[in-house]
Amino acid sequence: MQASTLDHGRIAWAIGSLKAVQARIDQAYGHICTDLPEINKGVLLTVQQAAEILDSLSITGSPGRIGALTERLEEFLKSLDVQAGHMTRSLAQSLEILEHIDHDYQRSLSLFERSFPPRSSADSILADGFSAFAAARNDLRHILEKSCLAQSEYQEMVRSGRDTVLPSLACSLNSVTDILRDLVSRSNIVKNPILKIMSGLQTHDIVNQDITAIVLGLQQMLRPVEITGGTGEKLDFLLFQEKASLLAQDLIVRLAGVIRTHGRDLEREIRIIENMIRSAKEDKDAISDFLLLKCYSKSTFDIVSQEITCMIEDLSSAFDSLADLVSLQKATVSRMASVCEDLERIAEDRSCGGTEIALLESISGLRVRVESLARVIWHATGVSGHMEITGEFSRIRVVASHNLDDIRRLMIESMEGIDICAARCLDSIERFKQDIEDLLKTLTGSEIILDDLRRFSQCISSILDEVGRHIPSYDQSLGSQEFRDIIHRLEHPHSDHLSSGDEAERKETGLTLF
Repeated sequence: MQASTLDHGRIAWAIGSLKAVQARIDQAYGHICTDLPEINKGVLLTVQQAAEILDSLSITGSPGRIGALTERLEEFLKSLDVQAGHMTRSLAQSLEILEHIDHDYQRSLSLFERSFPPRSSADSILADGFSAFAAARNDLRHILEKSCLAQSEYQEMVRSGRDTVLPSLACSLNSVTDILRDLVSRSNIVKNPILKIMSGLQTHDIVNQDITAIVLGLQQMLRPVEITGGTGEKLDFLLFQEKASLLAQDLIVRLAGVIRTHGRDLEREIRIIENMIRSAKEDKDAISDFLLLKCYSKSTFDIVSQEITCMIEDLSSAFDSLADLVSLQKATVSRMASVCEDLERIAEDRSCGGTEIALLESISGLRVRVESLARVIWHATGVSGHMEITGEFSRIRVVASHNLDDIRRLMIESMEGIDICAARCLDSIERFKQDIEDLLKTLTGSEIILDDLRRFSQCISSILDEVGRHIPSYDQSLGSQEFRDIIHRLEHPHSDHLSSGDEAERKETGLTLF
């Protein structure tokens, strides 16, 4: 029963190795605790960049820049549509009056032909007047018909802008806000992984306490050289050494499993975070593709912007053409009115009988019709304020250009901000993954420690077997309270809370609960 046969050097080496492992674990967890806040900060900044640009482009409860632009364009096109409707009704009214003028003209011409003999001086003057009126009337009809065609095309352009171009603009621009909104919503995905990682870091304290308990037990096993007591005390110590060495082996194996499990859990959770950040970079790339900043060809944004610009320019050009036609209508109806006045004056000078008086009255009625038509044309709703409407076209050009440039600038800033924050976050994640790898490397050499403890415990068991042959019924319970306390700690380690937790709950949360 001589303790000198034991190789206490193995125990001393195991103590030193365990302390070294403990120091490496402390260092690895220290790095993890340093890098995790950086990851969390990177995630928050990345999402914040997206959220801020989302608020600027499309704020919930208010239009935002995109909404303000589309609403302004919608109001403009709606006003043009209403204006086009008024113009259409004015043209229809003008054509209707012109039909009545045709009837009055034919009646006046018939009276003229009955009232004045051919080749008379009065006949020649009035005939020229009626011919001039007919020419002006035909010119006006042609202009009105041309105006109707131009008006129809203009109205179709306005409605196409409302039904096609504007929705295309809104859809294209909102696709960016949808990307950003999706990015912000997906940020909730990383909340649980970060919380789980933070919660799981308590594993460090638990593992640390259990390693300390093992080291304390092993240090007690080096006391045989100090013991000068009797046989009972030495036997008690041998029993302690056997139990402590066996429990230490078992606990080291369990702690290695705890660290490996925690490492896998950390890898899984950081992978979720990494995937989210990488998807944020993909979202940035999608916005970049939309803007096509690095390509010589036109971007989707450029095409959409050009569609809006072209729509405004085309509408402005079409309106100017309509305004020109209205100017021709005014000039031509004024010509008709002037001819009517001349006809009426000549007929009044020539009227001396019943037929001539009837002709005068007919021409006077014709003049009234022409004046009615002139009022409709001169005061036609929709074109009477040509300069004002032209000014509105100029204003909407500026509004659209300014807003589109502003939206592009915000998108570029968003893209750059997301790129920078995501890149920094990914750098922190790479360091974190290296921290996990370093943590798992701390288990290197644990097999040698276990092998030395196994040999030591086998040696103790051999000694106790020899004792049993000499003292068959010796008491195998520990007498020392100090030894019992150490054994109790080794039998009930803190890591039991990690390894014996509810497995179903562990699978659900992804990390061990304690």
